[in-house]
Amino acid sequence: MSAKFTCVLAAVSSLACASSAFAWGGTTEGTINAGGNFSYTSASAAGSDLAFEGHGGYYLQEAFLVGGALDVRKNDAVTTYDLAGLVKYHLLDPVLRDAEGRPYAFSPYIGARLGLAHGKNDADSNTGVLAAARVGADVFLTQNVALDFLVDFAACTAEVFPDDEKLKKSSVVFRVGFDFNF
Repeated sequence: MSAKFTCVLAAVSSLACASSAFAWGGTTEGTINAGGNFSYTSASAAGSDLAFEGHGGYYLQEAFLVGGALDVRKNDAVTTYDLAGLVKYHLLDPVLRDAEGRPYAFSPYIGARLGLAHGKNDADSNTGVLAAARVGADVFLTQNVALDFLVDFAACTAEVFPDDEKLKKSSVVFRVGFDFNF
């Protein structure tokens, strides 16, 4: 395990333990969610890689969100866009509760995206069907604001994802961001 990943894992664990003492999850039925997350890597041969996702949705029932996401990835040679439907399920919110019946601040989840992706570089421009799975955790700082840590595993029927100066069909990205619940 890399030192960078170990540090991130330790930070997430510390935040989860510290925040569970004063915050609780906001994933109740009828809640509207909006947020965004990003990743940055400077190790690419094509310069730095930057990825940003904006997403939104609605909790149809407690812990179960349905919505959509727009994802943009860019390095100096490749640009990728994808638009997808999004589902997200918080695994522990329905079962683990504090003494007052509220979910804890640390809320691990699984999710998926399905949609279309388009990638282009100087030589190619491709569009394909995107399928992605994700695992992550929201660490609620308040009932309505959460830090979002996730790993997104994406695959596409066409070569759309940045791979230095080339395009490839799959991608794994670690991201950090915020979620806001209204």
